[in-house]
Amino acid sequence: RILGASDTTLQAIDYGSQLGLTLPFNRTQESEADSIGVMLMANAGFDPEQSIAFWENMSADGGPRSPEFLSTHPSPDSRIGALRDMVKQASALRQQAIARGVVPDCVPGFAN
Repeated sequence: RILGASDTTLQAIDYGSQLGLTLPFNRTQESEADSIGVMLMANAGFDPEQSIAFWENMSADGGPRSPEFLSTHPSPDSRIGALRDMVKQASALRQQAIARGVVPDCVPGFAN
């Protein structure tokens, strides 16, 4: 026992800290990774709009989900909304990349 607290109390404190601290922090990291990814994608000459199409497909095929506040990842709908906000900036970055002669390069057969 810590400070006389019962096991149930300690479990409740642990669960509360996960809901209040850990999960939102993980979702923030995931959102940052999405932002970096879409900018890298655009800088490599790929169409950033396709990131939205990807998450729309994930949302349609994903089945039932836990509420976002119980998840380590943003919901597909949250990701789609954030990506829509990023696309204008990412599209401008893509146009700059194309103007520099960047051509998207995929591994042959990877998409098949």
